[in-house]
Amino acid sequence: MASLILPIDAILPHASAPFGVKARTLTALARGGFPVPAAYALSAEAAWRHFGQVLPAALHPHRLFASRDVDPRMLEEARDAVLGGSLDAEVADGLSAALRDLGGGPIAVRASSTAADVAAATASGLHTATLGVGSEREVHDAVRAAWTALFRMEVVPYASRVLRDQGGPPGVVLQAMIPARVSGVLFTAHPLTGTSTEMLLNAYAGPDGDSDTGDRAPDTYRIDKERGWVRDRVPGDVHARRMLDEHLLGRLIELGLRIEQHAGGPRRVHWAVDDSGLHVLDSREFLPQGIEPLPGRRRRASKRSSTDPVDVVWSRAFIGEVLPAAVSPLTWSLLRDFTGHGLRESLHAMGCNMPARADLLGNFRGRAYLSLTEVLGLAAQVPGLRAGVDQRVFDEAERQRLQQSVPRPGRASGGLRLARLAARFIPEQVALSGRVQAFSSMFDAEVERVRGVDLRVLPSVALDATLSDVHRLLDATAGLAITVHAGLLACVSPLRSTLEESRAAAPDQADQAPWQILVDDDGQPSVGELPRELARVADVVGADVTARAAALAGQGVDSMGSGEGGQAVRRLLARFGHLAPTAVEVAEPRLREHPELLLRGLALHVQASADGGQNPWTAGQRRAEAHRGRARARVDALRLSTRVGVEQLLGVARHFARMRARLLERLDVALALMREVAVDASRRIRLREPACGPDGAFLLTLGELHAALRGELGTVAPLLSLRREQGQREDALPSPPESFVGYPRPSIERMPTMLQGQPAGGGSAQGEVQVVASRADLASLRPGTILVLPSANLGVSPLFATASGVIVERGGMLSPASMLARQLGLPMAVHVRGALSHLRSGHRVRLDGDSGIVHIE
Repeated sequence: MASLILPIDAILPHASAPFGVKARTLTALARGGFPVPAAYALSAEAAWRHFGQVLPAALHPHRLFASRDVDPRMLEEARDAVLGGSLDAEVADGLSAALRDLGGGPIAVRASSTAADVAAATASGLHTATLGVGSEREVHDAVRAAWTALFRMEVVPYASRVLRDQGGPPGVVLQAMIPARVSGVLFTAHPLTGTSTEMLLNAYAGPDGDSDTGDRAPDTYRIDKERGWVRDRVPGDVHARRMLDEHLLGRLIELGLRIEQHAGGPRRVHWAVDDSGLHVLDSREFLPQGIEPLPGRRRRASKRSSTDPVDVVWSRAFIGEVLPAAVSPLTWSLLRDFTGHGLRESLHAMGCNMPARADLLGNFRGRAYLSLTEVLGLAAQVPGLRAGVDQRVFDEAERQRLQQSVPRPGRASGGLRLARLAARFIPEQVALSGRVQAFSSMFDAEVERVRGVDLRVLPSVALDATLSDVHRLLDATAGLAITVHAGLLACVSPLRSTLEESRAAAPDQADQAPWQILVDDDGQPSVGELPRELARVADVVGADVTARAAALAGQGVDSMGSGEGGQAVRRLLARFGHLAPTAVEVAEPRLREHPELLLRGLALHVQASADGGQNPWTAGQRRAEAHRGRARARVDALRLSTRVGVEQLLGVARHFARMRARLLERLDVALALMREVAVDASRRIRLREPACGPDGAFLLTLGELHAALRGELGTVAPLLSLRREQGQREDALPSPPESFVGYPRPSIERMPTMLQGQPAGGGSAQGEVQVVASRADLASLRPGTILVLPSANLGVSPLFATASGVIVERGGMLSPASMLARQLGLPMAVHVRGALSHLRSGHRVRLDGDSGIVHIE
């Protein structure tokens, strides 16, 4: 009997395989000196004995799992037989003795997979547990229930491929239960992003936080392992006392580091705290085999900066316009790569350097943030560029921290500063124009080559190579786009400063002048052709009876017929189907997959033309022409020396804006192409492991996806399940503030009478707002209302021309959407804090596009 059931600390490491992964882990923890509660382990040999006694030959695991095509009725019959059969007498006596030695209960009885593949051992369905067991009969029933985990339908993919070859039934662990006042899960690497320099900690009131079903809200901590400080703390209940004090939190961080070092890789640690102290209940590997932690897992703290981490200002003011929601692991890994590469390239082009250890991006509750402390410090290297802090974007504490950490460049007169910048950037413009033109030709040829291949028929190795090709294309496009954007910003900053300083000479001019002069004199869109083409197609549809009726009725493209209108809509969708409301998020479907937004914008155009007799695009152009005239007057009022510099730099800025528009369109194409590859990879992953679902590739980082396609992983379903679960938890957390110092803190918002944002489109609008936060909001959208959006890019531009104004919670004044608003003469405010929290469809507001203020009536 001693060989079948043993105390955890009596199991020898070389003889632990029959007891299962959980038992082996607890044995290693106990031998490593970690505080593991008393436990016994039952060998899988006991299960084999039981199966031999109660199962007919056809239901024996070796016969049953010879094929993955298992009859569910046979599984049910096997489970009933296992549950109803009497235990071997020696096994029953050993379990009873273990229960007495563990204090007579309550204990936890958990299955312990014997699969050699550790990742498979963490599969959902294999980790059955019965808690609060206190009698011999309950122990016997719980052990039989643990054995039936092998006969569950969700385990069949693992049983047929892994368990069939390695012996099958699980061992069982009997562990004394801890009367915990708080318990939870500690991930020693971030489970969503794969970032190995961060921990994620969930703490629950009461016992067994690892088996939480979602009806309790945990306290969530995001911890920087390099520095040992908390980057984010979210209470499960803002009105309740925190579950962990600083001392206990520090002990958990230290425990996680020790366990990770002891195990040699990232772990998911289940812990509990009672009156006697801290206990480790379990520790599992949560990354698939073959995936190495990200470089620098135990790096020393960087010496590159004297800025204390708690003084760093993080903001979504700019990155939030393209990534307003939680970021998928695949998108995060891509973003981290091309942002660092692009910024380094753009700084190098301007004669500046970016430290190798620069921390530019942060991930808080799944949302992407920029370190403005780092970015503004780097921007201060650009000669003549004054990195200012907009009073409307940050609160006083944030402004003070930024001003203290950003070097102050020397000042020069307006005319001299403009002349220096013009002399610097005009030669760069010529060189960069050639690069952009050559790259655009190469890009278009490469996209045509990739799209000429049917991804579905490629071997997985070939799809992996295609993934590399698309990644290189994406990385190069983003890097060049960031370089061009940096050049545009370096031109715009002094232009804006000069025109704002000149307001004393023309006090009646609106604040939009610094931005309106960027619009080309001919009013042609430099940010893509979709709005103009949509207006043209709307005229064609309006003249086609069948297409017009289908558009106004909200029907799909197939209902528009084969006439001129229907054909025009199909061409429009083929041309712009790569766009999406949040194009940078590769997990988000494109317009060609879900064309509702484009079709709703088309219907609004058709309706507006019918009601007013004038195409909305034409009306917008007339408004914009008036705004440009006022901006032009501001430039003409400047003294001669300054005006010459403005004219020169303005020409460069407009050229940069046009180049950026071309590159951003190609960036959207590259992101859509990356999505196509990921969709096909998800299909392949799901064919191998049905439990992975249709979105598996998006829950993997880029490196993990490559490994999966090359066949270097065993199973990915456990990792995907973990990330999907953690993603749902992060989605349920309160949204972090738009900007903060150190780490986001909870805030109590009150209903204001005014919201302050940044001006992005001149003029004013008054009336009802319509919130468009999802596709479901499109059905009730009406022309002439003020749109309220979480973010804005060209993917939502079909809605612009028929609106009377736009309010955006996140975004910047140089975003493509803001430039489009100026080209349409549309009042617009961006980075309006609390817009989605305080505004509801039907609320009446007065929007001042020149000041960025939204008055709630």
